[in-house]
Amino acid sequence: MMSTLIERAGHRLLVANAAGASIGAARDALDLLSEAFAKRASAIVVPIERLDPAFFRLRSGMAGEFVQK
Repeated sequence: MMSTLIERAGHRLLVANAAGASIGAARDALDLLSEAFAKRASAIVVPIERLDPAFFRLRSGMAGEFVQK
């Protein structure tokens, strides 16, 4: 997953690039978490364009699954 590590106000942020494949599966969330852990990031920033449309449908359960990860 393509991303950039930046520092703001003493925090290391993993910022996913706006261009790229849709993030729509639990595995995608785990990949982001793994990358953030490896880079010692304290937060992950994901542009809205990267999220699968199902993420915004409560019934899909995708948002809850991502947050649990």
